[in-house]
Amino acid sequence: MTTEPVVLHFVRPYANVEDYLAAEAWTLDARSMILVGETGLAPDTAIIFDVTLGDGTRPIKAEARVLGPVEPQDGKPGGVRVRFRRYGAPTKAFIERAMAFLATGVDSGPPPPRPGPPEPSSPGLSAPDASAPLHAAPLAEAAMAPGNLQPTISYTTSVAASEGASGAGRSGAENSAAVLVALRRRGDHMPETPPNREYLLEKLRQRSAPEDVTVRYQRD
Repeated sequence: MTTEPVVLHFVRPYANVEDYLAAEAWTLDARSMILVGETGLAPDTAIIFDVTLGDGTRPIKAEARVLGPVEPQDGKPGGVRVRFRRYGAPTKAFIERAMAFLATGVDSGPPPPRPGPPEPSSPGLSAPDASAPLHAAPLAEAAMAPGNLQPTISYTTSVAASEGASGAGRSGAENSAAVLVALRRRGDHMPETPPNREYLLEKLRQRSAPEDVTVRYQRD
């Protein structure tokens, strides 16, 4: 036959947990507790009990089994010692706090709250989309001021000049022929072979010849 546990509610005359610890921490150890002033409970009685303080807090709420009576001694009141069988996290934290107080004589205070779940990342920040098209960053307003604008200079090299630069090592005749070819490419309206071709080639040769060399050409 199973006996139902006895339910007990104890109210201690202390305003808060700190006062309760200072007055009755000695009633506790890691596995048992003295219920001060309690009498009439037979050993091995199963009980469910709680302890309420003046501010309404309940530092202890547990299931236990009666071990036996405790007589008053050394100026401390007697009662009934019970062994804990089950309790929740708040009671466990209070018992650990009482053990620290008994060991050091200093109340360490309530344990720090457990860390909550991590906060979500900032909604405005995200990785760039690799598939998105790239856009040039806009210029700052200070850079667009009239005094800060720098002219953009572009250079256009004619076909003839580029041909002449690439043929710097050629002879004067080769350069002249290249110039004529370039001129012919630039305009389809030019005759295929000008009548004074040889005269023009000679003039170009003279221009490209060194200053200490004189080349004379007589027209027919």
